[in-house]
Amino acid sequence: MSQRLVGVVVSVVAILATAYPVVLDPIRDDSFPLSTYPMFAVARPTKQSFDYAVALTATGERRRIRPRHVANHEVMQARMAFHHASRGKTLPALCARIAGRVAADPALADVVTIRIVRGTHDALDLLVRGVRGPERTLHECEVPR
Repeated sequence: MSQRLVGVVVSVVAILATAYPVVLDPIRDDSFPLSTYPMFAVARPTKQSFDYAVALTATGERRRIRPRHVANHEVMQARMAFHHASRGKTLPALCARIAGRVAADPALADVVTIRIVRGTHDALDLLVRGVRGPERTLHECEVPR
């Protein structure tokens, strides 16, 4: 076999292997090394509901609760802590743990209440316009001072 023929065969195989994912279902047939990137393959809703904590001062101002106040420095682990607590009915224990960590944080010395809420927000409204969607209080506890 000539070098030219080998080059043509290798090129055709490479082109077909690269084009093959086009005929696959972009959601179910994702694989290494030729990923279809399924997280970008379909339109996602911009409105999402999730649970999170809100720190409130005596005057009702909101303060940011960081993931380390909930679980550790990992955002997804903090999110899962809320998920498991709301499904396992352990929100009071989670709220108390957050309140204890907030009490130990000098940057949050003005926080008096922790409220765990379920918020439904449109990502575009929240991130671009700063408009929050509705929030429903799931549990509330005082910060020990």
